[in-house]
Amino acid sequence: MIKVFFFGRLRETLNASSIDISDLSELATVDKVRIHLSKSYGPIWEEALNQSNIVISVNQVVVSADTAIQDGDELAFFPPMTGG
Repeated sequence: MIKVFFFGRLRETLNASSIDISDLSELATVDKVRIHLSKSYGPIWEEALNQSNIVISVNQVVVSADTAIQDGDELAFFPPMTGG
């Protein structure tokens, strides 16, 4: 099982702060999890998770979409950061 967290505007848009995914058989990378969530939860999720500037982390380390995941990992999606 992996735990997937959503932060900031993503959490508000998706109306979820976290979800658990127990079946990892087809979900070997961060990108495959993103695609799975987009297809499973509908167009709002697809639009929110397919933004090009989303920051993704695995176990609190920023990673790329092709990063491998394994049982017990924590995956997090962050909206683009802005400064001022």
